[in-house]
Amino acid sequence: MIGDIWTYVMTTVVAVVVWWWAAGETRVDRTFPVQCTFEVTGTDDWLIEPANVVTTRVTVEGSQRAIQNAEQTVKRLTFALPPRTGSQPVNLVAMVREHPAIAEAGIAVVTTDPQTVSLDVDQFVEVPVRVVPGEVPGVELVGAMTVEPSTVTIRAPRRLLEPGVELTARAIVERADLAGRAPGIQHTLTGVPIELPASLRGIATVTVTPPEGRVSFTIGSRIREVVPPVPVRVQIAGSPEDEARIQVDPELLRDVTVRVTEDLGRRIESGEVKVLALVHLKSSEKEARIERKPVSAFVALLPDGTLTIVDARVGTSTQPPMIGLTILEEVAPE
Repeated sequence: MIGDIWTYVMTTVVAVVVWWWAAGETRVDRTFPVQCTFEVTGTDDWLIEPANVVTTRVTVEGSQRAIQNAEQTVKRLTFALPPRTGSQPVNLVAMVREHPAIAEAGIAVVTTDPQTVSLDVDQFVEVPVRVVPGEVPGVELVGAMTVEPSTVTIRAPRRLLEPGVELTARAIVERADLAGRAPGIQHTLTGVPIELPASLRGIATVTVTPPEGRVSFTIGSRIREVVPPVPVRVQIAGSPEDEARIQVDPELLRDVTVRVTEDLGRRIESGEVKVLALVHLKSSEKEARIERKPVSAFVALLPDGTLTIVDARVGTSTQPPMIGLTILEEVAPE
């Protein structure tokens, strides 16, 4: 009796073991995500876009046990790309199928989603770039600003650097850096940001070394913005005869702001100095009787009759305003 029970127990245990083994070896298919990382062979001086990591859904077949193990061991796969610039089509099905980790897992790749991707490969290069002083806001300088270092190194993908085009970076002085600094004395600022050339700004893959520099300068006078107390008169820059036979529209410009030294600004605000908008016409333009032309220059008219060109804008526009013209027939002398 006891022998029969023992035989029954052993038979049952063996049956369970066989069933468990058979269940694990049953051929099934399953789909799970795999993170594919792409690298260029032999160096890290390469850029892969739109990204060097692609997540694909891989459909595999194999034993249930092998697939369960594979879901843990092949979550991330790394692939090598040839060191060649340009677009490279990638057959994900073939690359994943041939990866050593797949063979080690004892599974077979049926397909991937997506099946192919296109990657753009570019090489990083380093170029020396000259550093020039940026605009110093709100002041006029005595002499030139000096910048150290005079050159920086820019690292960027090769496709962003146009052959034969000279690039320049700028040392940027902020208005806040000038607060409390007296005129007539040389000032030195450290930690001044180096701004990339305009064509390379805002691109995460472009870097500049060093990112900061040092500048030295002497302030001559401070600059400020002034709104003339009266509208600015538009005037033809020419002879009295020209002014008499050429009518302008508008005759007055409103909402004009000028950037001048503090002393000249005070004289404009007091009315001692007037601001004029000059329109200069060539002889050919007069003969053609053109009907419109932008302001040629804004000037400050000093009490002694001297004209000084000033920087000005109308409203928020940085473009010179357009002036309508009516050019009358020239009266022949009697």
